[in-house]
Parts: sequence; structure tokens; C-alpha cells
Amino acid sequence: MAAPHTAGLTHEQLIGALECRFDYQSARSVAGELLAAAGVAKADHYDGAAAGKLRAAAETSLTRAHAVLEALAASAPAAPAAPAKVAPAAPEPAAAAEPAAAATETAPADDGAADKADKKKKA
Repeated sequence: MAAPHTAGLTHEQLIGALECRFDYQSARSVAGELLAAAGVAKADHYDGAAAGKLRAAAETSLTRAHAVLEALAASAPAAPAAPAKVAPAAPEPAAAAEPAAAATETAPADDGAADKADKKKKA
């Protein structure tokens, strides 16, 4: 007996998902059409990439495919998405102007020391 597969989808799971929407014979016929649309050869087990292609083919080519897609998702969870590459953000022009404005706001207030010095000079 072969070891159970933890990722992907078996052909029987594909058929079972399609039987949520189609009768016995139609589910098998539609499975063949989905395999062709996805560019995947018929097999006992489909790896995560092939299962993803089958889900995408079902989503685009079947009408009222909600039950089928739910059954496929329950049979084999979707592969995690690859982490997106995030480019470092360039500083925005408004953000560059803020530090200069903040510096003038935080400067110590003139408490009249210059006025006092002027009065001493005149006296």
C-alpha cells in the first residue's frame, strides 16, 4: 500500500467534488475536460501545482462552480502563496518636508532674552 499523500488532490477527490454539481457520468466527463483545460495528465494523485491548475480551470470553465470549489478546497487545502517581494518605499515628498517643519516647531521659544540684552546695553 502506498503512503498517503498530504498535499495535492487524488483523482477520486476530484470526481467526488464534481459529483457535488454533476451526475455520475457527467462528473467523469467534466473531469476529463478540466484535466485538458488545465493541461494536466490523468493520474491517481495530483500534486499541489496540478491541483491548483485544476481549481483554476474549474473556476473559469464551470458555471455555478461554488459547491465544486468548496469540495476541492476541503479535499486539499490550497498551497500557500509565495511571499510577495516588497520593494523598499521611497520617501514621499511630504514626508521629507515634515522633519524640517518639526525642527522649527521644536526649537526653544525666545523668552525675551534678546530684549533683556538690548535693555542692558542701552542702560
